[in-house]
Amino acid sequence: KFSDPKQRAKAFAKVNRFYTGRKVIAVSQGVKNNLVEVIGLKAGEIRAIYNPYERAPFLAMADEPAALPEGDYLINVGTYEPRKRHDRLLRAYKASGVSTPLMLLGKGKGDQEARLRALIDELGLPERVILPGYQTNPYPFIRHAKALVLSSDSEGLPRALIEALMLGTPVISVDCPSGPREILRGTLAPFLVAREDETALAGAIAAMDAAPITVTEEHYRPFLKETVLPQFEALE
Repeated sequence: KFSDPKQRAKAFAKVNRFYTGRKVIAVSQGVKNNLVEVIGLKAGEIRAIYNPYERAPFLAMADEPAALPEGDYLINVGTYEPRKRHDRLLRAYKASGVSTPLMLLGKGKGDQEARLRALIDELGLPERVILPGYQTNPYPFIRHAKALVLSSDSEGLPRALIEALMLGTPVISVDCPSGPREILRGTLAPFLVAREDETALAGAIAAMDAAPITVTEEHYRPFLKETVLPQFEALE
């Protein structure tokens, strides 16, 4: 909606009306930067504190029974909507040349799923792309995937990336505003690619498919409640 100048101006004015002069917490450094540098918010104070996560419930849900595919697969989790850029993902996936199937876990409104299926056919990928439909519990699918790929035009702080890491699944992402740059650190940094660079995304998919990164606690520790809650408790 921010591509429409009138809606953009209305949304920015609303943010400024509610938060000017106040103490503000942003869910990521990227959101904080956007509020200050793009919207021009003049808050009394603004800081970034991540949403806190507890890992155990996700592990428990990932252990529940599910109709998983046989063998390896890559996964993308998200609503079938333009912002998620499944078109970018599918083109990059095809260009990667990998034989590992790609699962698109989600659902779409109206004719969005029909458009997605048409694009899959157009790219010659119906035998390699899995559309299991909406799943109330996506975590078994994420945990058993070879890697999770995010291709969105924009996010706040993408939960799918954090939850995948807590389940031990490595991630690939475009460097969209905002969040992925703050999540893909250390050994995952090479798998953060420019948002519009489909060639780089294809290369990242191929590299991860050939040699998946081993996820350690270091990758998701910044988002655990043990790390985050003391930051909230220290607020004045």
